[in-house]
Amino acid sequence: MPLSLEEAFNPATVADLGPELLRREALALAVPPPAVRWRYGEGPRQTLDLYQPTISRNRAVLLYFHGGYWHSGDAAASRFVAGPYLAAGIAVAIAGYDLCPGVSLAMIVGEARAARNLLLSRAAELDLDPGRMIVSGSSAGAHLSAMLLQDGPAAWPTPPLASLVTGVFDLDPIMRISINAILHLVEEDIEPLSPLRRRAPLYCRKLLIAVGGDEPAPWQAMSASVAEKARSDGVQTEYLVCPGENHFSVTTALGIESHALAQRTIALLAQS
Repeated sequence: MPLSLEEAFNPATVADLGPELLRREALALAVPPPAVRWRYGEGPRQTLDLYQPTISRNRAVLLYFHGGYWHSGDAAASRFVAGPYLAAGIAVAIAGYDLCPGVSLAMIVGEARAARNLLLSRAAELDLDPGRMIVSGSSAGAHLSAMLLQDGPAAWPTPPLASLVTGVFDLDPIMRISINAILHLVEEDIEPLSPLRRRAPLYCRKLLIAVGGDEPAPWQAMSASVAEKARSDGVQTEYLVCPGENHFSVTTALGIESHALAQRTIALLAQS
């Protein structure tokens, strides 16, 4: 029986977040508090938490945007992702942003840009190398990351690396499901805010696109299409399907050192 649009594009209808919250809490216990919290704006969630490794081996940094369909989640609750990268000597910057319906999705994209710009502007004082930056996010955060990559060379001192996990890359079906009662998307938002529909290429050196093998086929298809788009733009791209993972568990996998997703994300830095 074919999935309904709601089942295909609202992960909460087909997967359980509860067990993953418990796993994430356990992972977060092993992550030290952020070394610094910066504000990049006046909004209540416009913060950037920086986690520094005990020993930095490569001056690299992972910039992460959390998921939550742009209406839930926060930076502090996302610290669970940091463990594998800190262990590899990589700093981790986790960006918060204000949420719908208090702000529009277009405004959230602007906040993500401001967070990126702050990190780039302060990288030198922390001995971080902007040329060894991995831009990452899951679900709504992967959407924000893709939008930043499409800003092109004017916004980046050098092409970044990127790991986009189970992303929302086409807003057309999202406008037609129940979540839009919170997001308030309209037709005029679809083209300019959908990475798959924008003509701008993904500006990055290497790209990892990942989805869970147990996610609905239409959801996986968005990520497969982004991988195809990136390859057509000449970006070295890996498309990773994580067997047995659903929408929520594949995000948790980013914070599990032994998981292929975390390992492949770290491997982006090899020979970069």
